[in-house]
Amino acid sequence: LVLFRMATTVITVFLLCFGLVAAVGTQPEQIHLALVGAPDQMSVTWITAQDVSDPTVQYGLSANALQYNVSASESKHYSWLTYESGAIHYAHMTGLTSSTTYFYRVGSPSSGTWSKVFSFTSQRTQYPFTIVATGDQGTHPTCEGCDKLISSIIDYTQHQGVDFLVHAGDFSYADGNQSIWDTWGNQVQNLAANIPYMVTPGNHENYDLWEAFINRFDMPTVNSDGGNFYYSFDYGPIHVISLNSEAEYHWHWLDQYVWLEKDLKSVDRQKTPWVIAMWHKPWYSSHKKGELKEMRDEYEHIFKKHRVDLAINGHVHAYERTHPVYKKEIDADGLVTIVVGNGGVNLQSDWTVPTPVWSAYKESDYGFSSATVVNATHLHWQMHRVNGTIADDYWLVRSRDL
Repeated sequence: LVLFRMATTVITVFLLCFGLVAAVGTQPEQIHLALVGAPDQMSVTWITAQDVSDPTVQYGLSANALQYNVSASESKHYSWLTYESGAIHYAHMTGLTSSTTYFYRVGSPSSGTWSKVFSFTSQRTQYPFTIVATGDQGTHPTCEGCDKLISSIIDYTQHQGVDFLVHAGDFSYADGNQSIWDTWGNQVQNLAANIPYMVTPGNHENYDLWEAFINRFDMPTVNSDGGNFYYSFDYGPIHVISLNSEAEYHWHWLDQYVWLEKDLKSVDRQKTPWVIAMWHKPWYSSHKKGELKEMRDEYEHIFKKHRVDLAINGHVHAYERTHPVYKKEIDADGLVTIVVGNGGVNLQSDWTVPTPVWSAYKESDYGFSSATVVNATHLHWQMHRVNGTIADDYWLVRSRDL
C-alpha cells in the first residue's frame, strides 16, 4: 500500500509538471500572459483550486532575483451547472522596461505554494516584429494534432523571437464541459506563460453562454468596453483588432460596429502602418463549410475604406490564404484573409470546385502560421507544418501613401 501511494504521488507530480491534469489546493495552474494595451505592462492570469488570501506575482530581471511583488487586482469564481471553478486570479506586472526579458512566478506567500519561474520579453520597439497565429485547437487527448502543434510552436518561439500569439477562436472544444477547459489551460501553459496569448471568441465558446471565455481570459480594455469580445491594441507598428463573429451584426448602431468605425478612424498610420484584424468565422473561404457572408456584407466596406491589411480567421479546420480581395474580386488594396483553423482538431478537406480566383493557397494539414513585420511596407507570412516544413511562404507588400 505504501509503495502504491508513493507511485501515485510520483505519477501525479509528473502529470502536474507537464500540465496534463488540474492541480489541487493552492498550487497555481493554467498560467497565461496577455497584453493590456500599455507597453510597460503585462497581464498574468492563473487558477488555484482553493482560495488564497494573498495571490501574488513576483517578477524581476533574473530568475534568482524576483524583486518586484504585485498582488492580484481581482480573484473570482464562476459557476456553470454543477461546476464551480477554482479561484481565478488576475494581476498586471507594471513598470516594465521595453525589449527586456523578465522572469516571474505566481503563487501565495502565506501558503508557500508557487509556480515554477517563467520568462517573457516586454514590448519591443524595433523591427522586426513576429506574431504566431493559430485556431481551432482542441484538447488532449481527443484532438489529433494539438500536442504536436503546441510543441512545434514552443520550439519555434525558442529559436525565433515571438512578440505574441493570436488564437482565432475555438480553444478547448469543451462545449460546456468546464473540466475540459481546465485540461486545455494546463495543456497550453508552457506556451501561454511565456508569450502573450491573445484570443477572440469562436462558436464553441458559446456552449456555456460564454462563461468560460469571459472569466478565463483578460484581454485589453484600454480602447473598448467590449471586454474579451472585441478590443484593440497597438504593438510597435501594428494595430491589432479583435472582433466577435458570433455577435449580431445586421444593424450599424450595434456596439461592435460603432466601436469598430471609431477605432479605425483613430489609427495613426504613420505610427502604426499595419492594421491586422482577427475573428473566428471567415468572410472568404473556398471550403464547403462556408463563409460568414452576412458579416462580410456589413463590414467589408469599412475595412476597404481604412485599408486594413490582414484578417486572421479560424472555423474551417484547414489552412487557406487569399489574394488581396474586395467584394469577391482581386484588389491590390483589398484585405488578405488567412484561415488558420488547422490547429489540432480533425482536419477538413472538402473544398469547392472550381477554386475561386481569389484563393491563393490552401491545404489540409496541421500547422501554425507566423507573420513577421519587417518594416512599414513588408510583411512576411509563413505556414509551418508540424513536421517542420514550410507550406506557404508569402510576402505582403503595401504602399503607405495613406
